[in-house]
Amino acid sequence: MFKFVAPAILVLVTSVPALAQEPPLDTSALTNNRYGKMEALVEKTFLQVNVASAKIRFDDQTARNLERLARGQEYSAERAERIARTAVKAQNAYAVVRFERDVPLDRFIKAVRQNLQRAKKAGMITEENYQHVSNQLPKWFGFLKQRGIKKGDRFLYRARPQGLRTVMVDSHGKEMLDQTDAGADSRLAMLSGYFAPGSDFRKPLIESLFED
Repeated sequence: MFKFVAPAILVLVTSVPALAQEPPLDTSALTNNRYGKMEALVEKTFLQVNVASAKIRFDDQTARNLERLARGQEYSAERAERIARTAVKAQNAYAVVRFERDVPLDRFIKAVRQNLQRAKKAGMITEENYQHVSNQLPKWFGFLKQRGIKKGDRFLYRARPQGLRTVMVDSHGKEMLDQTDAGADSRLAMLSGYFAPGSDFRKPLIESLFED
């Protein structure tokens, strides 16, 4: 298992329901409010092949803000933008991403960088944050160079006001990465990867708020 402390990371997509062997991360500061949860499944358009599934939970204040934007409303591009901006600013969040197919490391890094670029263009992260994370990705994930991302692998993120903890586990629950990143930049980078315009997860995550 790789265990270290490093700067912020960002992954292309976000989560699934907890599995039996999921490492324990403290979620006591998060809400069970209906509007404090989002989930989504990304599929390859042509063959409808599952690529990744995601679930995010937020703190109570963020849930209340999201409820004011979504409750009794219909999805629209303008409302989705306001929801995305609200979600990115969450001080406390928990996200899990499960990969439903194998992904080579180079493709994974390319997708992460694309989402970073989108987040930077949208003003969700700074140029400095973008450059730092983009440049460090090959070093942080170098241990996956031969293996890549495998079906069933999960990334778990626990975002707090003071930083971000990231845990990667394989399909059997074995920890492969446990990384703690200090500062708000790491939290913003992770969340903006989900909600930047053009991110594959943005629309389905936000649409889940409007489902009965």
